[in-house]
Amino acid sequence: MEVAPKPENEEQRIETLNSYNILDSLPEKEYDEITQLASFLCDTPIALISLVDENRQWFKSKTGLDATETPRDVAFCAHAILQPEEPFIVENSDSDERFANNPLVTSDPNVKFYAGCPLNTPSGESLGTLCVIDSIARKITPRQTEALKILAKNVVNLLELRKAKQEQKQLIERLSDSNNELEQFAYIASHDLQEPLRVISSYVQLISRRYKGKLDTKADQFIEYTVDGCSRMEALIDGLLKFSRVGTNKSDKKWHGCHDILKNVTNDLKVRVTESNAKISWSELPEIFADKAQIGIVFQNLIKNGIKYNKNEIPTIKIKCKQSDNLWEFIVQDNGIGIEESYHQSIFKLFKRLHSNSDYSGTGIGLSICKKIIEHHGGSIKVKSKKNDGSKFIFTLPIYENNSRLQQQKFAA
Repeated sequence: MEVAPKPENEEQRIETLNSYNILDSLPEKEYDEITQLASFLCDTPIALISLVDENRQWFKSKTGLDATETPRDVAFCAHAILQPEEPFIVENSDSDERFANNPLVTSDPNVKFYAGCPLNTPSGESLGTLCVIDSIARKITPRQTEALKILAKNVVNLLELRKAKQEQKQLIERLSDSNNELEQFAYIASHDLQEPLRVISSYVQLISRRYKGKLDTKADQFIEYTVDGCSRMEALIDGLLKFSRVGTNKSDKKWHGCHDILKNVTNDLKVRVTESNAKISWSELPEIFADKAQIGIVFQNLIKNGIKYNKNEIPTIKIKCKQSDNLWEFIVQDNGIGIEESYHQSIFKLFKRLHSNSDYSGTGIGLSICKKIIEHHGGSIKVKSKKNDGSKFIFTLPIYENNSRLQQQKFAA
């Protein structure tokens, strides 16, 4: 009996084999179907998917055999991986010196015939074989050999797919951990920044009240810049806190009527609505299963934007809803300055602003919060708009059982 030497690329081959994380894994239907098909096509009682590691050949799938592995020293597959370009075929092991006195030949399973197609990875390593075995000497036809080659390629494809899924799962887990860490960092950083900023802001405002007009013009200007900077920083930190909290705290989802949510929102915006002479109206809105406070933030941000980014004497915001399959589709439409199509995707990104503070104040966080809230509720948000032609923000929320009717309520503010 000859013990098969190790391939020249053995170290790399073992490293690649281990990268698939397949050894000693549980049986899988897709692999078992391949060995069953190989056994049927080649008319052999035994078919195996054999993976050769440092000291053994381990069977990922087996048809007609009870053993789960054998020592590498006696493995036919250890010979097969030495010639990865072609199938390794032994028609009669009794007349082959390499396998004389081999315990797999002289005892169960009494291997007399063997045909194995190497499992070659895209990078060129042979991990093992798809092999068929019989206890009588025999031949294999060219058509059977070709079928075995095709099935071996499918085994490699399954290994590649399995590896890709594992890597994708690991990547998703790492991204999830990273996002959680970033959100926690944003919350802690924003929270811890609030107190020193309040101190700075308080003293700057005190200086402004006491010394404005008593110093030179430049000093008054510097104080004004500092007060404005503190105000914008407070707004930015508050926005970051709201953004980081979405999806981290336990959601308070209950049944709420959208009419009631909007009544609360418009009451909170009463001063802004009155000062701008804005008109807000809605009709036929559903009851939704959602976090009332978070959905209120969405409506509030969209209404505030409709008022702020508006040059009309009467800013007008209309809110509608319609059913689209299993979703409620909400439409918040304004008659404001509109948004160029090239910015329709980017406006939902964190800190993305289309205007300078001298034109329109803001932090670039509001629409990011809206997007995060809606996606956290299982919906999506988009905008339809053209420059100087108003904006139509459309967001969806799932329709739950017993919740497919619009409530006939109308309101105008």
